Amino acid sequence: MKLTAFTVTKRNSTGKGPARQARMKGQIPAIVYGEGVKVVDLNLDRHDFEVLIHNCTGEQILLDLQIEDDSANSGPVLVHDIQHHPVSDAFIHIDFLRINLNKPIKVPVPIEVTGRAKGVVLGGSPDHHMHRILIEALPADVPDSILVDITELDIGDRLYIEQVTPPTGVTILEDADRSVIAIRAPRVMVETTTEDVLEEGEEGAEPGDANEAKDTNEE
Repeated sequence: MKLTAFTVTKRNSTGKGPARQARMKGQIPAIVYGEGVKVVDLNLDRHDFEVLIHNCTGEQILLDLQIEDDSANSGPVLVHDIQHHPVSDAFIHIDFLRINLNKPIKVPVPIEVTGRAKGVVLGGSPDHHMHRILIEALPADVPDSILVDITELDIGDRLYIEQVTPPTGVTILEDADRSVIAIRAPRVMVETTTEDVLEEGEEGAEPGDANEAKDTNEE
C-alpha cells in the first residue's frame, strides 16, 4: 500500500459551530487519534481530499499526514472512517488513525474475482458469499485487493478461504472453512430437476391409488 503525503491544518475550535463554518469555507472537519497520543482536531481542503479519494485504487488509504505547524503529531495514518451527508453524499467528517509502519495492522480488503468459471460457461451464475477478507500485514504490505481465481469452479462447486493464496507478507484472519464464492446451477436446470422429482412421486403414488380404489370396490 502506497504512502501518500497529505497536508492538513490544525483546528483550534471544536463543536458543531466551527465544523459548520469550516464546511462553508470548502473544508472538511477531521480528527487524528491512536498510538497513545492525544486526539488532534483538523481541517482539510475538500477538493484536495476528493482528488485523493478519486485517485486511490483500494479501500484502505495510507497517508503521510502532514499537520501544518505541528510536526510532533504528523506521521503515517490510515483513513479510518469517512462520514457522508445523508442527502448530498458529500464528505462531512474524516477520522484518521495513527499507525506504526513497523507494526502489523488488521484491516478488511476487497476480494477481486478473476477468471471465468467452468460452471458459468455452462450457464451457472456466481454466488458471492464474501466481498471482503480480514487480513493482517505491515501497513506497506496491505494489498488493494485479494485475488480469487474461479476458473476451475464447476456448477455446484465452492471456493473456500483455505484455497485463497494471500500475497507475501499477508496473513488471512478468516476461518479456513468459510465459503467465499459458489457457482449456482441455472434456474432452468433447477426447475427441470424439481419437475422430474414431482413426476417420479406421482408415478410412485399410482399403485397406492389403485389399491385404495380396489378396497373401495370390495366394500
